[in-house]
Amino acid sequence: MIRPRARCNESGLTLVELMISLGLLAVVFAGLGMAAQRASALVEESAIVTDVQTRADRAIERCVRLLRNAGLRRLDPNLEFVPGLPPVWTTSLAFEEAIGWNAAVVTWGPITRLSSELESAEFENGLDDNGNGLVDERVLVLTENVGAPDERRVILAHGLSAFAAGETGNGADDNGNGLVDERGLCFNLNGDALRIQLSIQRPGPNGRIITRTRRDSIALRN
Repeated sequence: MIRPRARCNESGLTLVELMISLGLLAVVFAGLGMAAQRASALVEESAIVTDVQTRADRAIERCVRLLRNAGLRRLDPNLEFVPGLPPVWTTSLAFEEAIGWNAAVVTWGPITRLSSELESAEFENGLDDNGNGLVDERVLVLTENVGAPDERRVILAHGLSAFAAGETGNGADDNGNGLVDERGLCFNLNGDALRIQLSIQRPGPNGRIITRTRRDSIALRN
């Protein structure tokens, strides 16, 4: 008895072979799609990292320029180390700059302040109140002519983190730098040098928070 041949399409493939080929193509295209998504996410993350690093660089460079001529004894609060007590730090620093000399006496300018303040519509509650993907984030604020009629406030940077990298509000020195519970903007003294540290954040792909921290120090005038 002669069995009938399996039906073939015009190209000579059986129906089973055609289905297998289509399945393989689907797997290949799915793999290509996933690879393209990963590549796109990497490009997006790289752009966000660059943006966050650039903003952190600009913010701390602006702080350094403003504080370059500040007086060590003209800081408020006083950050000088007291033996037997933990190092003092602050997230809001008022200072005066040396602007000239008068009979060998330094002339000091108006009071300026650098401070960290809550972002608009954000509260100190551990939540993302304004829906931008960051929790309790701050802004870096420059206030010129503090207390004067022409006082002026300018936001220098957005996305300051609530706490410094590796730190949480638990009464301990989590990141091992000698400071307890320091914030995303932190000023402290090391001898006559004022140390500045700030951390900038931004949500990345898949909601992962990208953070970059910058540190610098300035020798202050006595």
